[in-house]
Amino acid sequence: MKPIKLVMQSFGSYGGKTIIDFTKPNQELFLITGDTGAGKSTIFDAIVFALYGEGSSISNKKSAQEFKSRFGSASLEPYIELEFMDGMPGQQKTYIIKRSPAWNKPRVRNKEKGDILVNRKVDFYDLDGTFAESGVSADAKIEEIIGLNREQFMQVAMIAQNEFMQVLRASSQDKKAIFSRLFNTEKYARITDVLKDQLSEAKSNLKQIETSITSTLENCSFPETLINNFEALSIQQSLKEGRSQCSIVEIEQFQKDLSSIIKILEDEASQLKAQWMNAENQDRAIQKQIAQAKRLQEDFTNLNKAEASLEELKNHEKQMLDNEKLITKIPLSFRARARYDQANQIYKTLNETKARFEKMKEELPAAKENLKKASETYQECKMRTASMTEKCSLAIAKAQDCLNLFREIAQANQDKERVIQAYQNLKVQQSTLNQKLDEFEKKTEAAKNITETQTAEKIRRALLDTVCEDLNTLKKRFKKAQEISKEVEHTQEVLPKSKSQYQQAIQQFENLNLHYIVENRKFLDCQAGILALSLAEDKPCPVCGSIHHPNPAKLDEDRSILSEKDLTSLQKKVESAQKKSMDLSLECQNGSQNLMNLQSKLQDELLEIDALLDKTSSLLLGEAVCLKLHQSRRDENQKILLETILLQLDEIEQEWTTADIHSNKQLKRIQNASTFLEKVGHEIEKINQDKEKIEADLLNAHVKIESLKTQIDEKRTRLSFPDEKEANQIIKDSKVAQITANQKEEEASNAVMSAQRQLSSCNENLKILTAQIPELDKQFQKEKTAYQSFVDEHPEIKDWQEIISQYSDEQTAVAACRSYVSNWKNQHAAASALYTTAKKNIQDQKMPDTENLEQKEKEVQEVKAQIEQKQRICLSALDMDKKAKDVLDKKIKEREKASLLSSRLDNLYTVLSGKKSGGKMDLETYVLRAYLREILKAANRRFVEMNGGQFELQMTDLETSDTGRKNRGLDLMVYSNVTGKTLPVNTLSGGESFMAALSMALGLADQIQQNSASLSLDMMFIDEGFGTLDDQTRSQAIRVLQDLTEKKRMIGIISHVSELKQEIEDKLIVKKTDHGSEASWQIS
Repeated sequence: MKPIKLVMQSFGSYGGKTIIDFTKPNQELFLITGDTGAGKSTIFDAIVFALYGEGSSISNKKSAQEFKSRFGSASLEPYIELEFMDGMPGQQKTYIIKRSPAWNKPRVRNKEKGDILVNRKVDFYDLDGTFAESGVSADAKIEEIIGLNREQFMQVAMIAQNEFMQVLRASSQDKKAIFSRLFNTEKYARITDVLKDQLSEAKSNLKQIETSITSTLENCSFPETLINNFEALSIQQSLKEGRSQCSIVEIEQFQKDLSSIIKILEDEASQLKAQWMNAENQDRAIQKQIAQAKRLQEDFTNLNKAEASLEELKNHEKQMLDNEKLITKIPLSFRARARYDQANQIYKTLNETKARFEKMKEELPAAKENLKKASETYQECKMRTASMTEKCSLAIAKAQDCLNLFREIAQANQDKERVIQAYQNLKVQQSTLNQKLDEFEKKTEAAKNITETQTAEKIRRALLDTVCEDLNTLKKRFKKAQEISKEVEHTQEVLPKSKSQYQQAIQQFENLNLHYIVENRKFLDCQAGILALSLAEDKPCPVCGSIHHPNPAKLDEDRSILSEKDLTSLQKKVESAQKKSMDLSLECQNGSQNLMNLQSKLQDELLEIDALLDKTSSLLLGEAVCLKLHQSRRDENQKILLETILLQLDEIEQEWTTADIHSNKQLKRIQNASTFLEKVGHEIEKINQDKEKIEADLLNAHVKIESLKTQIDEKRTRLSFPDEKEANQIIKDSKVAQITANQKEEEASNAVMSAQRQLSSCNENLKILTAQIPELDKQFQKEKTAYQSFVDEHPEIKDWQEIISQYSDEQTAVAACRSYVSNWKNQHAAASALYTTAKKNIQDQKMPDTENLEQKEKEVQEVKAQIEQKQRICLSALDMDKKAKDVLDKKIKEREKASLLSSRLDNLYTVLSGKKSGGKMDLETYVLRAYLREILKAANRRFVEMNGGQFELQMTDLETSDTGRKNRGLDLMVYSNVTGKTLPVNTLSGGESFMAALSMALGLADQIQQNSASLSLDMMFIDEGFGTLDDQTRSQAIRVLQDLTEKKRMIGIISHVSELKQEIEDKLIVKKTDHGSEASWQIS
């Protein structure tokens, strides 16, 4: 990947559109130079943002809105367009990325709603037109073509300021996190994680099996007689008392005892079964005797009961016979009553019909006379109604015409009033518009006066922006210097304490080590003396093998010799003291180096402040402040002076902030005045148009008023009534008279129709009644004869009326009689049968004694219940123990397999995860050492050349890195070819550290490219760091970078070092202006 052209618009410190063409330099190595804050690092940000949508700094990430430039127009879209070439030689293609961050776009209208949030977007395509992607797919395509993710890219192509030393000084754990992402070795960590999960699962499974075994042992059931006979019982009792687990020996013994206990329980179950069968046979025989005695006792009871029942039934026999007769008489009596009621009903109807016939004959002459009178009255009403209708119609028509004229006159008056009102309103509007026009002319004059100051205020605004930015930058620099000064002061306080602790630790280590050497020698001599006691002439020594022992060691009788355990404990204390002293030594070295770095950093920061002061006008800050600022570097009490200066800068900033607020308000007034002038112009034009329209409307209204007055006068001459009230009264009276006449005519007509209906009904009823009377008389005679014949045929019901009075319902009465007869006969038959059966069963037997038999049965059942209780306990225990034995046999086999698997996994995980005693390096670190070895080969080629062969970088050896409490497998050391010693990398000076870090970055880039066959990385940008090098070292570093450019790799260096401007011919010069940063090439 090699950049060709970079386009930045409204991005960071670049306000307008800036184009950087990377093909212009004649050499592949070029310098990016400019003042602090000019926008050099923004070029870094732009390239990384175009590729990955984020800034170049890993530690100081920016939000999307921070990329929008504060220079230039707020509505100008921010974007980055990067054109680059990628691919292996002969297969290179050109690609273009255009990416915009999210930004707030000001509204053109409805400004009170706030800015519009424009979402980020990205487009990616090649010049051949083979693809075009956007959005998430574009990001994936870019990473696919580049072959690096953002972290990898920042390590090998974009070495950002303040992140240069990250790989060099990082601990093994931090290096592991970096290299893991760069070389994708997470899979080795995942192997360890998988092993850990499998181990956890295996241990959990083993624990479950052991818990299941323990539960099985607790749940076994043993007879109380076995308590002192088997060890399994004591094991179970200890588990019930709170013991959590058993040893495998105890489990196996329990398994053996359980088999014996099961055999004992089986024998006991067989004996109890035989005893229960014997008791069961006795119980059955007694139950048979009891059953026979109870049956005989029941027969005696039934015999007595049957004799009593037969005697009682005999007493009710006469009542049963009476009920049998009533079963026939009750239905005949009800039939006789029905015939009698039918004849009586017809007789009553005959008499009523005759009475109605006589009444109708009397009403007929009156009905005829009534019809004649009603007809005459109807004819008179009909003639009067016709005359009244004609007279009323004429009066209503005349009054209606007059009312129409009144309405037309009223409508005309309303129209006239409405037009007059409109005329008056138009006059008012005309006066209002004239007043408005006068007011607008006055306001327009005032707004014009305000807008005349616009140019001067814009110049003042630009000056204020510059001053505020310079003040802000200066204040940040002083705050940073103040923070570094505090760190220097804190380090100076802590360092003597660390050195004192180191001296105490080294003294403690020497004392313990001397004590250990003495005690160890005593222990070895003692061991030799003990061994000498067992030596015999002509027998080989177990140590050296010699058969002759001329000078055997003598056993010292001193009782103060330490045991092997105490000696090991003392050795651990010595090792702990040694480690503590080494850690404190390293801490002191780091503290000293850190103090030097902080003091150097403070002086660099004060130099930057001097450079800023050269740009800052003393008129803006004040002569006294500028003098103090320049003196701050040379003042011994920098802390107090810096605090004083910061307070004065705050006051100055407050003054300029007040001026800035006032300027913003003035610009706002000018903007409002300009907007007002534009708006008022449209308003005045609209007012003039409205005035012309009103004048035309006034003329039309005057003409219409005169026309309406003429129409009203003409209609008043045609009126027949003086007012509407009289005309309405005439119409109302006429309608009432007409309605009254119609009502009277209708009433007369209804009276005629009623009289006709009455006469017709009378004639019809007479005709019907004349026919009904003979028929009813005939029916009555027939029913009377039938009733008499029925009574004669059944003489037994001559008293039927008495029977009917006793029974209200025929069916109920008959059913009750039949039920009584049936019940009596059934009871008699049952009593007779019971008597016969009981007599037959008893014969000559006597009443039995059942109490003695039941007592025997109770005794036998008690014995049987005791046997059953023992049998249940025995069988339950036997069943539980058999199931427990089956489970125990199965679980013991499962435990053997699970224990073996858990042990194997534990050993494997301990080794691969770096948790083995004496081996703290995990699998992934071991793999990464191979990558680091290749990185160091490539890095040392450059590092040795840069430092003149004095130093080279090394990994800690495998034995050292695999000891201690921490994983040190990726720790770096520096080997000095001058002294022959190996030292930590943090002992290097600032310049040496820069060379080492640069070499590491170059070696890392080589290794990443080597691992990816399709990766073509032909660029590198380095931000700062050369200021710490002397002239010779800097020249060597530049020569190494120039060697890289011979392979057509583009290298850009960002630096303030003035000597680099002479050594590197092609330069990209970045300047800071009022409208943002600008970049231009200076080609040799």
